[in-house]
Amino acid sequence: MSARRYGPQDGQSPVKFTEYHQSKDELAGLPVTVTEKIPVTNTPNIFSHKSYIFAKNPALVQRYIKATKADVGGVGGHVVAADEVKSIIAKYVLDNNGYRGEPIFTSLIVTHTGDDCAVTGIMAETVDMSVVDELMWDALQEGATKAAELGLYGPGQDLVADAFTGNLRGAGPATVALPFPVRKDNASQTVLVSFADKTEPMAFNHYATGAYMLPRFNTGLVIAASKMKRGYLFEIVDLDTKAQAVEAGAHPRDQRALDGKMEEVAKGLQEKVITLRAPEDLYDIEGLTRSSRFVIARIWTRGEKGEKDQLGYICSAERLHNIKTKKGFTYGGKDDPVLLAFAQGDWPAPGEITSPWATAPMVAGDCRGSHNLHILPMPINSQTSY
Repeated sequence: MSARRYGPQDGQSPVKFTEYHQSKDELAGLPVTVTEKIPVTNTPNIFSHKSYIFAKNPALVQRYIKATKADVGGVGGHVVAADEVKSIIAKYVLDNNGYRGEPIFTSLIVTHTGDDCAVTGIMAETVDMSVVDELMWDALQEGATKAAELGLYGPGQDLVADAFTGNLRGAGPATVALPFPVRKDNASQTVLVSFADKTEPMAFNHYATGAYMLPRFNTGLVIAASKMKRGYLFEIVDLDTKAQAVEAGAHPRDQRALDGKMEEVAKGLQEKVITLRAPEDLYDIEGLTRSSRFVIARIWTRGEKGEKDQLGYICSAERLHNIKTKKGFTYGGKDDPVLLAFAQGDWPAPGEITSPWATAPMVAGDCRGSHNLHILPMPINSQTSY
């Protein structure tokens, strides 16, 4: 086993909790505005590295927000994640939050959606993304070990790969990273983070086609004095790896050739991407994205000449069923996607992004992944909605 590339090196001590500012302490010493002795809230506790968030002149560098999620074991079947598992994951990340003398995440939260645990954090471009993926893989493995100790259902279910091989693509966990705009003015950037459990990446197509194309969900497409008026560029990924394998030359009855080609596609080695424009290609986008085969993976603003400008929407788009392990193609869950999307300015407002859920669209998934059922938005840190 190779030495890990993150965390304390050469006898260094783990990062101390005292080096983190915690958002739960913000109201210490201030008047209490709720009557409950123990306020019930879904708001996650934010851990922020003090030396960075309180810096007087922070370096103007490219930063990313990265979200990673996996089912590592649930309470009551697949209903909710255990607090102990979330805490173990959080402790592992916080203790090992370092790379070449700098923190990997300057701010991070650990949350759950249904029985899926997620780590979302802000990192600098100076951190090798493969190092972050390695940290996430090991942290989720720690969570799976704890889930097994607690006797939870399906410990480590989404950790499909036999071992970490350099990145999380094709390994099981859903993960995406979105680069922040680098600017001195208006440093704040609103980001919508959305996780889905018991369903597939296609579910988030309702976000994209509603909020980024249809004025009935987003009036900014008609009246906003921003790049929004130019429309957006959609990158749509084909997830039907079996059809792609056949199109690439594998005979549908040659299972070995079919499996090999499907595995290549599942690992992103031959990702098939279709780029379309909105509103010009509205009918084509709508036609493609109402099936499970095609997923809107990325959305870009458009420049003055209609060219690709800024990335502001990214969704994890891969099929875990096509990842081969020592036990073969054995994954039994759904693909449970992750979404990061900018809001405000050149992008839809949070209420406009989420407004398509008012139609209660039907998506594939639910119990045993065998049904089509209405999707219901829930606050973060909630159990499944049924």
